[in-house]
Amino acid sequence: MGESENLFDIPAYIRTGNKKLRVIKLGANGLILENKPEIPLEEIITVEFIFPYDAYNELIIPKLKIKCKEANGKLYCQFIDPSKEQEDLIRFIIREHLWKRIISIPSEFMNYTQDKKVREELLILQRDLSLKDKIHKILLVAVLMFVGSLLTLTASSFLKEEPKPLSISIKYSERSENFEKNSFKYPPIPEKENTQPENPISKDNNQTTKPQQTTEKSVTSKETNSIQEVKYPENLRKEEKSKDSTIKLSPKRNYYCVQVASDTLPDRLIPLAKKLEDLPFVRVEKVGRFYTLRIGFSRTHREGKILAEKVKERIQGKIFLRICAYRPKRWIYPQTEER
Repeated sequence: MGESENLFDIPAYIRTGNKKLRVIKLGANGLILENKPEIPLEEIITVEFIFPYDAYNELIIPKLKIKCKEANGKLYCQFIDPSKEQEDLIRFIIREHLWKRIISIPSEFMNYTQDKKVREELLILQRDLSLKDKIHKILLVAVLMFVGSLLTLTASSFLKEEPKPLSISIKYSERSENFEKNSFKYPPIPEKENTQPENPISKDNNQTTKPQQTTEKSVTSKETNSIQEVKYPENLRKEEKSKDSTIKLSPKRNYYCVQVASDTLPDRLIPLAKKLEDLPFVRVEKVGRFYTLRIGFSRTHREGKILAEKVKERIQGKIFLRICAYRPKRWIYPQTEER
């Protein structure tokens, strides 16, 4: 691998042991690591390749072999004998990046899918790889248990074998006549039975003590830093305003929202957002170099799906349900107090 190879600004990670190292450039045959971390050079090591996307998802390619070397102040790592599946997954990521169906934002060190089919395919690949890893671990545990049971049975059968009694021939003389007594076997010595009576139980010991019942008090911690009370915007529906005047949103959890459109200019999205003001949390967010029109913060997939169907009844386009984070600082429309 060298500088002549095509490398792309695709944020990713590799994990070796307890270390998680940043990848700043990715190619079909290797990658470049950020800075120069402490990693064995000119040696083949096995790592996990992690591709983060859509803020909270990760596609993990296990058991990827690399060999790193330092050149021109950078740390190049070349893929060593990748499997067909590993090679196809890396080429898939690069291809979708070139076709702009995956947008990489190095400043956030995150990748965002711009196409519903690509996102669904990544989720399927993520599920299949996780399932294969679980099956591998289950088979490994089953083999270890089988070998352990065989060793246990062998040891127990060896211990249960009774020793053969010794046959002894005794010679003695009686009345000056020597004769040999026939060989005989000592009978097995019977085990002594425990005839001693059990120690009487004293009155003090006869009392049954009740187990101590420990009562655990549930302590509720108020997350004042992560949870904020946010007032409903004016464009919220009347029936939702009557339920509660405030809603608690946390930047540390995931929500489901409806993505309506994305563009490089916010002026093309704000007029459409104003037409949908009667829907909950209509906003235009700035994500990297792009602006997206999104609606709602649903806590469950079912609620988000119902909201998506309502939006599809109003307008036409590539409308889909996705996972969103509560980031009011990114809102261009409507303006919030946190900006």
